Amino acid sequence: MTQRMIFGFCFAGILGFIVEFSLIQIGVYLEFGAIIPRFISLPTAILITFLANRFIAFSNFTPITRREIISYYITMLFGAAFSLGLYSLLVFMNVGVTICLIVATICTALLNFVMSRKLLVSKQDRSV
Repeated sequence: MTQRMIFGFCFAGILGFIVEFSLIQIGVYLEFGAIIPRFISLPTAILITFLANRFIAFSNFTPITRREIISYYITMLFGAAFSLGLYSLLVFMNVGVTICLIVATICTALLNFVMSRKLLVSKQDRSV
């Protein structure tokens, strides 16, 4: 594992967080509450992190396949389910929306890194 992978993964995570935060804030502003917008922000953030992780963190420039995207989404749904559950619990406990998102994001980051690395590192680079 290289520093480039770790920094790239962190960059992807920050980018995904900004996307999620922005979409949730828009949803709250439009009075959809704090939970409903996550059903849009989460899949959007997964797509953004997929692209950033694949190209930046893991330097995989092979053509993207439909199967790869589907595998990534399915795998990330495990972390997303945990994240959504924790986020929702904290929202129901009246913790601020931003804090809820930060805590849920940090708690799932390690799990997502391990799963992303396994899925997105090209076969030639798996020995890294």
